[in-house]
Amino acid sequence: TSFQLVAGDSLTVTLPGVDPYAAYTLTTSGFAAGETSHTHNCADPVLTVTAQCDWPVVFTVTNGSGAGTMLSSQDYTIEDSLGNIVASGNFNLPAGGTYDIPLTGLDPYDTYTFASDDYAGTLDLTHHCDRPNLAMSGLCVSPVEFTITNTGGKMLLPQDITVTGPSGNVTPSVS
Repeated sequence: TSFQLVAGDSLTVTLPGVDPYAAYTLTTSGFAAGETSHTHNCADPVLTVTAQCDWPVVFTVTNGSGAGTMLSSQDYTIEDSLGNIVASGNFNLPAGGTYDIPLTGLDPYDTYTFASDDYAGTLDLTHHCDRPNLAMSGLCVSPVEFTITNTGGKMLLPQDITVTGPSGNVTPSVS
């Protein structure tokens, strides 16, 4: 490829479909004076993804504070334990930026897998919160008493209590 410019003109050279963070050197040769070589080397983003056992489950993508700004959007998917895509989209973060993806309305104890792969980096995270395991017992005392014990993971959502007696529902006192 060659070029010829009249005084005051400029030429834009684009490299579509290549890694925008890699180093590229443009060199010209001929009789023109001035700069004949220029290296383009952009700082890489430093992406991480995290998730917490909370309600709702939220995946957070972060680009490190000393990292390069993302130069293009990157797609992601989140799948549940059955392989169903429960969330998808894209993110584009400046240095120090974050992007939250809440999984509202979904079972917080299921296993979710976050995946994203493009020029800015490859992210994979499998997230799972231990399901609570409730055990119930009752004592023959007055007043009537039940005990609920969680022998599993942290309860991320409250659960309703209903007590039914001979006359229908009874309003319990909880302590």
